[in-house]
Amino acid sequence: SIRFYTDITGGKVLFTNPMFGDGLARGTKVAAAELRFAMIQLDNTILELIEYTSPRGKPFDRANNDTGAIHIAFQVPDIHAAYEE
Repeated sequence: SIRFYTDITGGKVLFTNPMFGDGLARGTKVAAAELRFAMIQLDNTILELIEYTSPRGKPFDRANNDTGAIHIAFQVPDIHAAYEE
């Protein structure tokens, strides 16, 4: 994901960081939670990417119209040119 947001969209990684420990487990309500996250600047927006490294997540099984589905959109000047790129 980091490569997509930097190489394709031109975003800049502000920082990446691992997180673990009792405070994270309490905050997420996930026992023995471990994760890594990245903050990426996209023009006037900062995107936070989070990956749980422990426990591993389940495969994503949602359709776009399901409750709980995640969606992100980008505004581009020319959709056809962006698709070709």
